[in-house]
Amino acid sequence: MDRDNDGTADTPMFGTAPDEPPTGLLFDLDQDSPATFSPKQLPSKGGERKWDFEFALHLGAPLRTFYDTNNDGRIDLVLTGHDEDGVADHVLRLKDGTWRSQDPARRKVIDISLVAGMPLRIRFRHVMDSLLSFYCPISVDITQVFS
Repeated sequence: MDRDNDGTADTPMFGTAPDEPPTGLLFDLDQDSPATFSPKQLPSKGGERKWDFEFALHLGAPLRTFYDTNNDGRIDLVLTGHDEDGVADHVLRLKDGTWRSQDPARRKVIDISLVAGMPLRIRFRHVMDSLLSFYCPISVDITQVFS
């Protein structure tokens, strides 16, 4: 999907069945993945992936987000929210090759400040605005997402 209407695919949706609502989205905010998308570009069980995403959103319960906070091509932060308040209940951070649990400290599950750099944050905002107006299976207060 091209959610910011610039002619480049940036947000593939995926799900468990073609006739079911999507269960997740991958956001290639710097648009450095191949111009055409195929399921073979998704992460494999071995962790290799050809679709370079900086943010991923799991739409099921619990709500879960995945961030590449330094844009190095590796997810390094996972936030999980178990209720509909938009606040993380569990945080995992990758540091020095090891995943560690952190105090959520009232961090929002969807937080634009966790996206690396202003150009990617601007695209994130455009894509999220478009996505939330098009299809929002989760309860997210857009004013809280970007505050």
